[in-house]
Amino acid sequence: VSMSNSVSSLIHSDIQAACSTLGGWDEGKYFKEPECIESLKDLLRYLRRDDESHEIRRILGRIQVLKTDLLPLLKFYSDDSTLFDIVLRLLVDLTNPAILLYKEEVPIEKFARNNYLEIISHLQSYKLAFTDSKVWIAITKKLETLLHRNWETRQEEDKDTIERILVLIRNIVHVPANPSEEKRTDDDVSIHDQVLWAMHLAHLEDLLLYISSSEDETDYCFHSLEILSLMLREQSPQVLASAAQARSTSEKEQDVKALLRARELELSRKKAQIQSKSSRHPRFGGTFTVKNMKSISDNALIVRDRVRLSQVDFDRDKNFRAKPKNKRPPVEESTSTRRSTLNIRLFLKGLCVDFLKWSYNPMMRTVKSFLRRERAQSHDESYYFWAMRFFMEFNRCNGFEVGLVSETIAKESFHYVQTQLEQYYEMMVTDKRLIHIWAKRLHIALKAYHELLRTLAAMDGCPDEKVKEAARALKGTLFYLPEYREIVLHLLLNFNDSVQTNSYLRDLVAMVHVYVKMLEQFAKKHSHVVVKSKKKPSRKSKPKARPPAQGDAGQGGQEDQEKLWLEVACGLSLALRGEEELPEDVVPYDSTLDNTEEEKKLDALSRIQTALKANLPARAVALLRASREVWPDQDMFGAEDSGNVPEGGPEFRALREIFCADIQYTAPPATTAEDISAPPDDGPFAENASEERGQEDREDDEEEEEEEERAPVEKEFNFHDFISRFAKPKVIMVYCKLLSHYRTNPAESNRHVVRMLHRLSWDLKMSPLLYQASVFKSFQAILRDYRSLPGTSISEDLRELARLATFVVRDFVETTRDNKLAFVELLFWKNTKDAYEIKHGYGSTAKSAHSGKVTWTEEQEYELKTLYDRYKDEVTPDKDAVDLILEHMMDDSKTRRMVVRQLKNLGLVANTAKFRKGARAHCPWRAEEIEELRDLFTQYREATDTLRLIMDRMSHKRPKHRVVDKLIELQLVPNRKALYKKTSGRKGTATSSRKGTGGPRLMGLDSELDTTDSSSDDDARRGAP
Repeated sequence: VSMSNSVSSLIHSDIQAACSTLGGWDEGKYFKEPECIESLKDLLRYLRRDDESHEIRRILGRIQVLKTDLLPLLKFYSDDSTLFDIVLRLLVDLTNPAILLYKEEVPIEKFARNNYLEIISHLQSYKLAFTDSKVWIAITKKLETLLHRNWETRQEEDKDTIERILVLIRNIVHVPANPSEEKRTDDDVSIHDQVLWAMHLAHLEDLLLYISSSEDETDYCFHSLEILSLMLREQSPQVLASAAQARSTSEKEQDVKALLRARELELSRKKAQIQSKSSRHPRFGGTFTVKNMKSISDNALIVRDRVRLSQVDFDRDKNFRAKPKNKRPPVEESTSTRRSTLNIRLFLKGLCVDFLKWSYNPMMRTVKSFLRRERAQSHDESYYFWAMRFFMEFNRCNGFEVGLVSETIAKESFHYVQTQLEQYYEMMVTDKRLIHIWAKRLHIALKAYHELLRTLAAMDGCPDEKVKEAARALKGTLFYLPEYREIVLHLLLNFNDSVQTNSYLRDLVAMVHVYVKMLEQFAKKHSHVVVKSKKKPSRKSKPKARPPAQGDAGQGGQEDQEKLWLEVACGLSLALRGEEELPEDVVPYDSTLDNTEEEKKLDALSRIQTALKANLPARAVALLRASREVWPDQDMFGAEDSGNVPEGGPEFRALREIFCADIQYTAPPATTAEDISAPPDDGPFAENASEERGQEDREDDEEEEEEEERAPVEKEFNFHDFISRFAKPKVIMVYCKLLSHYRTNPAESNRHVVRMLHRLSWDLKMSPLLYQASVFKSFQAILRDYRSLPGTSISEDLRELARLATFVVRDFVETTRDNKLAFVELLFWKNTKDAYEIKHGYGSTAKSAHSGKVTWTEEQEYELKTLYDRYKDEVTPDKDAVDLILEHMMDDSKTRRMVVRQLKNLGLVANTAKFRKGARAHCPWRAEEIEELRDLFTQYREATDTLRLIMDRMSHKRPKHRVVDKLIELQLVPNRKALYKKTSGRKGTATSSRKGTGGPRLMGLDSELDTTDSSSDDDARRGAP
């Protein structure tokens, strides 16, 4: 410790010696010392060697070298370029924001936190020193001189100096205010206002506007945008837009009304407090009993003093349990809007007007291009969103000229903000360590989206028909696409009160209100609104696949095939042009099998067709070219493309014909790239086994609940159905949380809450959704304030809140006359089903005709749990647990699919894949099964399709590949090829059962590639034509 103290004192003495050789004052002027430049370099060297505790920085802050030496050097020696550059570098380092020194994380450790607070106090003193306009005049002159130089004559040192000046300006206006020390009210001058006025006297804002609008200074656009955001961070766009030479009469009236309302509310509370006290003073003490409250001895509770019933608390002696940090409500941001003096507001209003006129559109275009090309930092889009929100709101409140903000009134702006909202929320979920930072960025993006909606709504009131038509087009896009309609509900459902602040909640509710109101008006003006929606496609039973007869190909199948080809054709064009990388590990056929040349060609064509129908164009092109290398003289694989039009080339035509061809050789089925790329390991018979397993999986899919890809469809919009999606407990909780802060909420926020709760309780007839104790507690406070104030002092938002509370409470009282359990329902949040049953009786949803969902009673759920616990471990060759449950259930109407779905809903199974028939456990062969297999093989060994006849007549069904393996194991057949279906005619020239069907064919290969026997016994037995 003594060693560290001695080192610290040595450093402190060296720093003091360097500061004392900088210069001094004489008769109001500062004179530098001869060793001034060397001393400044020594200070820079010390700062570079600073440690994690930032001791050097804190020592310089205590000495106040910036105020006593650095700024005087800047003012009196601004013409000395060398001295100016060194002082500027030192100022930039000293004024660096404290949050950046600690890597954007406020330190938690005690000593580090104290150092952090000390650095902030030094920065605030630096900001006070920068209120001198002469300092800003020197900085402005230097910046102006550098900006006047052309890019051809501007050196790298000049560019660095420009950037350092802009960073210094950013550092000064970034310093947070200290309201407890300043003690400034509205219409008073704060330190931040003094700095802004000093910058205005030096005409620095003109240079910022030039940088923002000039095409030659685009490298500094983010610096100027950040400076503007920090300059205007305490200002409200609405207040700035309404600033005039004198206060208007309406502003004065609003201030008087607010003051009178606050005074009357305080007097009413004092009056109620006085009335609650008894005028008679008791001359004796006594004991009292509390009715309907038992003590620990089961007798009536005894109290010694007369107290309120609400003050009787049994938790007073319990140990306090600190709430976890991740569960504590977030602290509201200290930067709040305030009303500056009139001169400051007029100056900032002029700055905003000039920025909108000359800089907004070109600057936002440049910033957006930088963000797209990722030339900005990771958080720079926040400044883009801030500028969008602030200046669009200012323009809307200051005459509203659409041309001034035309760059951000476009579908691309809505899409970009919407995607960033989703990305920020995903980062909040995945990056828990920086969740508060992502929550702030989400809030900034939400404000921008809200202002986009408000500007779009204001465009309807413009007299220009072109503006109205553009607004209608934008609204059509916002209301047509589902992602824009679902974002409002998504943000409400995922509100996290432990991370997101009440100000975010107010902005979120305001954004939802604007969107819903616009959607309602749009739906009323247009009788039939068609929107795109995501609908889960229904599964239909598929008949067993068989070769279709002549004329079987229906129009629907051909249309589906054409749609699939259109999807594949786009990817094929890219792959054939070389814009998509082709896989290299492709094999056109399985060389390990003893196949004929025709069978190898069939295998290759089947693989190409399978890749095409699985929408893997790159793999299909690679297989086609690999096959052409093996058989270069075959026209079926096309010729090599020449030219730059792959859609008309021979390869494209060959792939088209292969896609539409009827290839009877079935390749191993694969629906993903992994499945297709995996080579077959069971020889040609694996194709039949895979086909059998695929058929069993398709049959099981009809009985299981699985997640499917949602197919977009168009349907007519119903506003009532859209509002009913907000009738969720999570949404009600969010709105009621904001309702509980009705006293501190702005009047607009209270109106937004009332409007949404009115839609749910009155329009949807779902007032039981608000039957909750915490909501009734808020209603109680609202009605108490409403009755305590005189009628002239009651605000309109409080009056609407009281009307809503009266309606809900009266409806609750009427409900309790028929349903006494409604009092118990006050303890729980409810969904629409619960709300309906509270009104119409429990169990009424199951009896209602409009309910098409399968319902399970509590007795049926208990029976299902019992049966599952009993049979979950019992597995037989032909039955699983679900089959045994269905056999023993009392309700015969339940299907296998219903049982599997309910097991998943009850949490008894996590994955329903184990109930697939093809996924059952492999049971060993019993002796009687082996004997039966021997007899069947002996009986049908000479038949055309021996394997099919054996499998059809087995008493215990097993997969085809298991039967084949067992036959080889028993040495009844030498290999798998011996079980192939026998064909008639010469080898390799079998006739086709699809001859003359009129379907598309490959180029000259009708007789060579169709190997299906039309006269087989199996086809005749199945009734194939």
